[in-house]
Amino acid sequence: LSWLVTTILKPLLKEVPSHLSNLFEHLELLRNIPQEQLAGRRFFAADISALYTNINVQGCIEDVIELASQQQECLDLLGLSLTDVHEILLFILSNSYFVYNSTLWL
Repeated sequence: LSWLVTTILKPLLKEVPSHLSNLFEHLELLRNIPQEQLAGRRFFAADISALYTNINVQGCIEDVIELASQQQECLDLLGLSLTDVHEILLFILSNSYFVYNSTLWL
């Protein structure tokens, strides 16, 4: 199911300004910032254990579906409706888990 929604929704990423499509390119740009421009600035890293803890799943899904409805002409829904995509996202995001450092995260 994750593959399905990824395939359907991937074209929307170009509409998300905070999406990093190439992390290495982004890191290279950061490395090339002159030191004087960095004075007084701080960089922060996210802790893997806190990646999804603050996501409002229902709000996230509503935002994705709203963006998808605005950009529907550039999406191939593969025969599904946006209601179907909504239900699939709800199932996936309500039943996700991953393993990191031998720890199961729900």
